Amino acid sequence: MAKTSFKGIATFLTLLPCATAVHAAAEDAPDPRIAYADDLLDDTLTEESAGRPVVTPPISDPERKYARNYFNIGVGVITTPSYNGSDKNNIVPGGLLRGRIKGYSFSTRGTNLSVDILREKRRARTDFKLGPVISMRSERAGKLRDPQVTALGKLDRALEIGGTIGVQRSGIITSKYDQLGAKVTILTDISGQHKGTIIAPGLDYGTPLSKTTYLGFNVSTSWVTKSVGRYYSDVDAAGSAASGLPVYQRAGAKAGFNKYAVGMAMVQSLSGDLRKGASVVGGIQYNELLGRYASTPIVSLAGKSGTWSAGMGLAYSF
Repeated sequence: MAKTSFKGIATFLTLLPCATAVHAAAEDAPDPRIAYADDLLDDTLTEESAGRPVVTPPISDPERKYARNYFNIGVGVITTPSYNGSDKNNIVPGGLLRGRIKGYSFSTRGTNLSVDILREKRRARTDFKLGPVISMRSERAGKLRDPQVTALGKLDRALEIGGTIGVQRSGIITSKYDQLGAKVTILTDISGQHKGTIIAPGLDYGTPLSKTTYLGFNVSTSWVTKSVGRYYSDVDAAGSAASGLPVYQRAGAKAGFNKYAVGMAMVQSLSGDLRKGASVVGGIQYNELLGRYASTPIVSLAGKSGTWSAGMGLAYSF
């Protein structure tokens, strides 16, 4: 069995602030991984992170070269816009599966699977990230709830492949356990739906407040090619006739940044130790569409540019 991991329990925070990745709306955002300390803690999380220094027990495996193995599973309930820019939310279930074996990490986020092919070394303050990503984008493929957008018709899901690159640094502000991370994810459609590319950079920061409480923050944005804006945000003449919305072609006129998001989340251990057992997690994220992507009638007339997502759930780590 994999060893207990603080990262394993705190990683469920990634599910909640990016709740719409489970459904549709935030699938064009980077994985807003809220950073968390892991291997600097070795096999012990002490109260030092809360400003109370203690004597750390001996390391259980002094010969271990790579970061400890872990496995995490989480389930939750999420409220999220019915499409990107909708003013009506759906309530959907969410789940997460994540782990690390011999330094190699993997994670799911809704219909997204990523793998880190750079092995994470034990107790390293700086950790570089690189690996492949595969994603199924479901924007406007589910229950839309707005009659005019529904009249435009549902869109087909897009299968995307790409990769991610990033860096994470521990011991930044509050203690040697907090972490700041930066990442860029690039995804390209291979299914012939939107036929475009999404580039999504993001920053995240997280810190343990004690052995039982963890707090994290993130900010992200995304840049899309012309065909992405055309497929998801423009309204052609046939769509206008069916929905009553005006014709709109500006979103697909040129590439650009289409949104930004900011979020926060907290985890509270039920076992008395963030690294193992059950925890309750909660999070909230604000998303704002930008420029031409906010001016589309799908958003400006049928929805709104600023939307909220939130969620709560249970996670278990071992």
